[in-house]
Amino acid sequence: MKDLKGSTLLGRYRVDEFLGKGGMADVYKVWDKQRATFLAMKVLHEDLAEDKVFLRRFRREAQTLAKLQHPNVVRSYGLEQTEDLAFILMDYVEGTTLRKEIALAKEPLSPKRVLEIMRLVCSALHYAHQSGIVHCDIKPANIMIHKNGTVLVSDFGIARMTEAATATMVGVGTPAYMAPEQARGEAPVAQTDIYSLGVVLFEMLTGGERPFTGEHARTSGSTSEKVRWEQIHTKPPSLKQYNSKIPLELETIVMRCMAKNPKSRYQSMQELLDDLQIAIIGKIEDASSQENIQLSLSPQPVEGSYIPSLVSRLTALFSSGLTKSWWLPVLAFVLIAGLIFGGFLLLSGQNDSQHPDTLIVSTFTTVPTKTLTPTITPTSTTTSTPTLAAGSIITSPKDSMKMVYVPEGAFLMGSPYSESGTKNNEKPQHTVFLNSYWIDQTEVTNAMYILCVQAGGCQPPYSTRSFTRLTYFSNTQFANYPVIYVKWSNAETYCEWAGRRLPSEAEWEKAARGTDGRTYPWGEGINCDLANYWGLNNGCVGDTSEVGNYPAGASIYGALDMAGNVWEWVSDWYQEIYYSSSPFSNPLGPATGEYKILRGGSWYNSEGSVRIAVRSEHNPDSASNNFGFRCASSFVP
Repeated sequence: MKDLKGSTLLGRYRVDEFLGKGGMADVYKVWDKQRATFLAMKVLHEDLAEDKVFLRRFRREAQTLAKLQHPNVVRSYGLEQTEDLAFILMDYVEGTTLRKEIALAKEPLSPKRVLEIMRLVCSALHYAHQSGIVHCDIKPANIMIHKNGTVLVSDFGIARMTEAATATMVGVGTPAYMAPEQARGEAPVAQTDIYSLGVVLFEMLTGGERPFTGEHARTSGSTSEKVRWEQIHTKPPSLKQYNSKIPLELETIVMRCMAKNPKSRYQSMQELLDDLQIAIIGKIEDASSQENIQLSLSPQPVEGSYIPSLVSRLTALFSSGLTKSWWLPVLAFVLIAGLIFGGFLLLSGQNDSQHPDTLIVSTFTTVPTKTLTPTITPTSTTTSTPTLAAGSIITSPKDSMKMVYVPEGAFLMGSPYSESGTKNNEKPQHTVFLNSYWIDQTEVTNAMYILCVQAGGCQPPYSTRSFTRLTYFSNTQFANYPVIYVKWSNAETYCEWAGRRLPSEAEWEKAARGTDGRTYPWGEGINCDLANYWGLNNGCVGDTSEVGNYPAGASIYGALDMAGNVWEWVSDWYQEIYYSSSPFSNPLGPATGEYKILRGGSWYNSEGSVRIAVRSEHNPDSASNNFGFRCASSFVP
């Protein structure tokens, strides 16, 4: 396969660096011009890229994988194609892998470090299983460790989709980590991932040794075939054979994970994590003891996922070989904690039945690991610093645009509002979680846009239609007015030139609305002192107004002119029913579409059309005297 470094695919993905070669793809680091971020690109080998059956199945299933939104999951953006290439895009993780950490350690990882990693891996896999997705290829190479210490699980479902489409193996996954049912070619279940995770635990606790190597197989064939035979027919060796210091209770946990019968394994990631916590730190940590709590997508607790039965818990304790010197205190602790936590779940369950849209707080955590090495200090996965507050202001160096800070968190998006004869594209109102970001305080002005034109980075606004301000763009009298007659691509190009990007629809709405579901940026009710719209006396102004001219209409973050003045392009493609299937975390809109979205209404619209939740779709090549934009950034420009 030719080296793609230096090329740009689909006019969007600039290939910057070759990262490595895998069994199914060559991996590159690319710059996504639209998202203004680096991504990892896996270019499929020719046999896969030319397999129409594989591509059709993969594209269909990739749409499901793209919905996985979790802080400890490397997000996949689906399959893209050029005339002669097919490639998968996913988040680029700057850091290392668990495989490399195990190799570099040259000795077993400490139980404390094992628990740090397992907390976050279990959180990611629990979320995937709740979403109906089995990973099918859990192994140290697919567990990423960001340079800030955060643990992420990558390559969800890729092995399953690849092998199901090409039928090149008896089972799906990597033989050394493959559950017996996988080796037999049976359908994977959640316990399939638990088996593979048991093998990973075996490696972490023995310094890189694997339980099945093919050396004891009673069959001929390749090493892979011998390893699969062992997975089906032989018991794993004792961990003490490689690490005499390992506690008996930890070995018991690993062996239960690798039980040949899926029903004999742990039945949920939570159950496994609970036993690990008891074995390593002597207690089950509840949500209140964690620094960051992951919000569950499910409005109802899933039976058996949050608190395993006391009978199961006690059975695990006795079977782990606990010594008489300390099993009684642990037993007492578990009984008391179970009663207290069970009462909490009962109360929260009653509350949920009355409020079905209430978010449930899962006991899974998304706390970054404390340290990767003694010299690394853990930080948040967001780019903000702890001193930033809602509405903090910075100035972008390229165009002197002031930008306001929007902290991470959840907010209500959309509305239950509808009018006779109008589309219901604001429904359903739903909760969305966004990482922190910066957004322009006002719309981009003529004075700012002309800098990009003069630098050769942007095309001047253009229209064949005349309007009242014929010299509007070039007239210094209107330098501080919003630039208009810009197509979506003009807006995207400008934001990229300025070192920023177009905001997503969700980012735009949160910056305008805040977290309390208000109708307008300032709250409720509207008049001409708050926004420029087609209001009293046939219009407040009847045309565009200078940016920032309505300080009383600011949002809680200090963003101005987000209702009225000009419609603003956002990055998302339009789909009327998108809110019905929108991801909970950081939604980016449909993958493709015919129209792009504008938000905020304009001087030409009535008060009902300048509500925060209103969505307007237009051909991205269209431009108007009431179309403008503002930019955003995930980091300080």
